[in-house]
Amino acid sequence: IYNLSLHDALPILHGTVRPSNARVTVLVHAQSDPRWWVQQVVRVNQTAGDVGLWTIGACFGTPKAGRNETFYVVGLASANGVLSDLLTGRYLRRGQTYGSLPPWDESPIKIVRRTE
Repeated sequence: IYNLSLHDALPILHGTVRPSNARVTVLVHAQSDPRWWVQQVVRVNQTAGDVGLWTIGACFGTPKAGRNETFYVVGLASANGVLSDLLTGRYLRRGQTYGSLPPWDESPIKIVRRTE
């Protein structure tokens, strides 16, 4: 469990993806909300061999909502082209919500506890 204290800035998450040209979409789910919230789709900003490194500022509630709450975070990866993901319904947009995780390759779910 990662403990997180929020102030004005979005917390920065880091991760890796293989292959290095894959797009990563981060989803956040609050324990009190049944929906998974799509954060922005990120592209790799650095590579190390066939591994891509990415960074994203993620939203864990609002200044009031989400205090002292547990959140679940997952990274979804797609090495397909954008057009392919659009045609197969796998293209995600920031702000969309889902009742369950979309059918992408996913990272292990991380648990974040927001303390404030």
